[in-house]
Amino acid sequence: MMRKLFLLSFSIFFMSYSLSQNYDPNRYLTPIFPSVLITNNVIYGSAPGWVWPYFNEDLTLNVNVPDNDNNQKRPLIIFAHSGGFLNGSKDVDNMIAICDSFAQKGFVTATIDYRKGFNPLDDESAERAVYRGIQDGKTAVRYFKTNASLYDIDTNYVFFGGMSAGGFIALHVGYMDKESERPLSTFGGGTVNDLGCSDCGNHTNVSSSIRGVLDFWGAVQDTSIIESNGPPLQIIHGENDPTVPFIYGNPFGAPTIPSVYGAQNIKIRCDNVGVQNNYITSTGPLHMLDGSDNGTWNP
Repeated sequence: MMRKLFLLSFSIFFMSYSLSQNYDPNRYLTPIFPSVLITNNVIYGSAPGWVWPYFNEDLTLNVNVPDNDNNQKRPLIIFAHSGGFLNGSKDVDNMIAICDSFAQKGFVTATIDYRKGFNPLDDESAERAVYRGIQDGKTAVRYFKTNASLYDIDTNYVFFGGMSAGGFIALHVGYMDKESERPLSTFGGGTVNDLGCSDCGNHTNVSSSIRGVLDFWGAVQDTSIIESNGPPLQIIHGENDPTVPFIYGNPFGAPTIPSVYGAQNIKIRCDNVGVQNNYITSTGPLHMLDGSDNGTWNP
């Protein structure tokens, strides 16, 4: 039910877009492409790993496109997986499933791997892990804008979504757009490297701005990054989430991990500054509301 609600509410965003392009009116609403073409392990950039000596690692993604689709201006949704910035993969069950679902509706979809790793007993290390994920998410956006003709993407309709840790990334890709919003820990010092600006790195000839954000049980450290000119937001979160706070608190209940604001406060901030949003909650005790454990379907 939760997945159906999300697919319906998000697809409504595209009804007028589909009709204005003179395409099948069911496009973006229901599956109209029975098969999807998948390209795995595309390198979209490289960036330093999380520990000294900070060797660069390749960043990879999987791309899904509707088969036998002649549309040369398609919207793109990029998804980031869960895993607490310590584990997880672009290849887990729910990433494969959601990319397939939306590609059958006419979207180009992608699921990314991003840099992982931090010391759970060090709050600054945790902040830096999230920030590296944000940098990689923005790099993925810029990669697709740079290569729009390769995938027949409309660069005006690029969306970013994520689950749990991926939700943190999605929210910040959409709303963190100023150098002043960087945590102080990301500037490094001593033997710890400066991570650089959020848009530094690869494909810097284009903007990482996006059309909309899909937040699946994510959170932010500071709601003030959401401003009145921000893109629309889809929020899905459980009111009794034991892992990522629904209101405010430490992820995993760990005092060594910085406190964050969850869906309720994100919704309040959006309403206060006039950011369009759609808000879906559940009263169950689950963290991953799609029935998965870090992206893997439960038996």
